[in-house]
Amino acid sequence: MFAQYSAACRSPLAKSLSRHLVLLQTNAVRAQGLEDALAAQVIHGGRLGTNLVELGLVGDGTKEALLALL
Repeated sequence: MFAQYSAACRSPLAKSLSRHLVLLQTNAVRAQGLEDALAAQVIHGGRLGTNLVELGLVGDGTKEALLALL
């Protein structure tokens, strides 16, 4: 049972969700901003961090600091 849980936690979806939670828990971005960036990612592609910067929701320095946490 734990092996399945461990494998699930290593899935790309689980990693992605944990990164989204870090963004919200550190107050780096608000929930609406995260939703906007995710929507832009679906439409235009690219990485979430790039979309956050392009939308003006975080600066490059904030993006780099967050990447160090992840």
